[in-house]
Amino acid sequence: MLNKPIRLIELFAGIGSQAKALKNLGIDFEHHFICEWDKYAVQSYNVIHATSFIPLDITKISGKDLNVVETDKYNYILTYSFPCQDLSVAGKKTGMSKESSTRSGLLWQVERLLMELDNLPQVLLMENVTDVHKRNNIDDFNKWLEFLESIGYNNYWRDLNSKDFGIPQSRDRCFVVSLLSNCKYVFPKPIKLKTKLQDVLENNNLVENSCFYSDDRLKQFVNYIDIINGNLKNKYYSLKDVDERFIPASAKGRKQDSGWYLQAVELRENSLIMGTLCTVPKYALIFDKKYNTLRWLNSLECWRLMGFDDVDYIKAKNTGLSESRLKMQAGNSIVVPVLQFIFAKMLDRRSRGMGAFIDAIKKESQKGRWKIQDHETQKIDDIFNSLILCPPVQKAEIEFEKNIFTRGTGEEERVGLHLSSVIVPDSKYCLRAQVLSLLYKPKNMDKAFGNDLLRIFEEGNYIHRKWQRFFLRGSICTVKDLDCTVSSYRYNLSYSPDAIITIDNVRYVVEIKSMRTELYNKSDKHPSAEKQIRMYMYLLDIKNGIILMENKNDQTYKLQLVEHDEEKVKPYIARLEQIKDHYEGKNMPGRHPECTTELSKKCTDCNMSHVCWGSKEYKRGQLIGEKGGQFKK
Repeated sequence: MLNKPIRLIELFAGIGSQAKALKNLGIDFEHHFICEWDKYAVQSYNVIHATSFIPLDITKISGKDLNVVETDKYNYILTYSFPCQDLSVAGKKTGMSKESSTRSGLLWQVERLLMELDNLPQVLLMENVTDVHKRNNIDDFNKWLEFLESIGYNNYWRDLNSKDFGIPQSRDRCFVVSLLSNCKYVFPKPIKLKTKLQDVLENNNLVENSCFYSDDRLKQFVNYIDIINGNLKNKYYSLKDVDERFIPASAKGRKQDSGWYLQAVELRENSLIMGTLCTVPKYALIFDKKYNTLRWLNSLECWRLMGFDDVDYIKAKNTGLSESRLKMQAGNSIVVPVLQFIFAKMLDRRSRGMGAFIDAIKKESQKGRWKIQDHETQKIDDIFNSLILCPPVQKAEIEFEKNIFTRGTGEEERVGLHLSSVIVPDSKYCLRAQVLSLLYKPKNMDKAFGNDLLRIFEEGNYIHRKWQRFFLRGSICTVKDLDCTVSSYRYNLSYSPDAIITIDNVRYVVEIKSMRTELYNKSDKHPSAEKQIRMYMYLLDIKNGIILMENKNDQTYKLQLVEHDEEKVKPYIARLEQIKDHYEGKNMPGRHPECTTELSKKCTDCNMSHVCWGSKEYKRGQLIGEKGGQFKK
């Protein structure tokens, strides 16, 4: 459906849930334009998405500002989640008619902008409360759809609830997908909810005191005695019927004999799912069974229930936003995983996403290289087809991010063999350099890189982290299985596989490689990664390996499946044994025949030349010379 580079236009952008969804899917897209009048929302948007947009009033921009050009080269997605205040139950329900001056009537500014364009975006996506098509607003809703049809769009709409897409919040919203092409759109099907409300809540000792009800506040509820005695219930269950410690509740008006309505705390219909968050969620309550305590959600919990990462929340909070404003931004947003499912259907992620993984496995199986029974193939197919659409695993992903941020911050010197230097071709291998690396720290390990090289590294890191997050979300690995540094004490060797995943009790080592288009198209194999992953498999005693090669330009990818073959790692194991013998025997090898002077090319490329030849730190004459000899450890 969308087979060209994507430019995203977000009207009523908020904090950018649409952009977040595309990013979570691993889609390479351009933040082309946003329109959002709230300066604080734009402030959060910019720090989350690393952009530099400014606040804009939709009534004061024109179609030219959207800059929809070269539609033959780009796919434009325009999203518009116009204000719901005048439609929703929580609002005044004054409607969205074209003649009105209501905030919800800003929908018709989108009509003006579309009419001012020379080229229309290929895709439109609307989100709003389900009241948008209820009795009071159905006429205006139909007029809007008729307008879109008149300028060439085919419309598809459906109400989707976030609890059906991996988030423990009951948030029912209407989505309209409008396509210029003749492609039909089919909305995603619900998935089973695995995440419980408990999984996104903070422990009480981490929650701000201001979130808790005081005794005086509790006494304002007519069922105060039931609260402090833990006797709350509803028509579905009572507190005694559920095992969870934290139960979602709400404050509702209860009619008294006098005719007055007073506030009472009531348990929600489902003990595992939070109610809909609004911009001021003061009635989104949590009851703590352990202490018979009532509190509000804090802002971090609200962001989690909208599908944002903790890292995004921390970035926004660090700009100085208050607790109430952070909650408002969450309540104004769209649940990110729901958008992921919607976009995945547009982008045909089966052909470009995890389905390609399965296709490659089947292809290898047909060639006889990889034997997988039909029922096993189907199981893997089911797992990987849903993997890319799995919602974020908040706690695991924040732990993963923390591991990345803190990696390499220790001050201890790195001494030991690196696997990458052992599996090089004979022309680049030096036994003396390997023995020296067990005694001294290599040079230039922390040197500064140029901007171009840093950019390449960052692109590769992004692709690695994207796939590692997918593996976490699919529950086929844990955080400790990602980029974990493993030490082989037998050989004084350290190495870090990209991932170790488990499918149906079968373990796989995964090596992820980002590649330029010309290299990606050149071959279906990655020789250097094959050597690397075979060594991982040998050292970890894992029989199966997967090399995942991704084209970093268009995000297509292919697989090379690797079977255990001890014969192919024997030359490198022999090298390790030889290094071990020299080191334990305190016998330094002589210099390589090509190392005639310290300016020889082999020496200038070697990160151990400073100790091999001597330097200010390692004075000449104090080290073992050209022909080698005994040394002290």
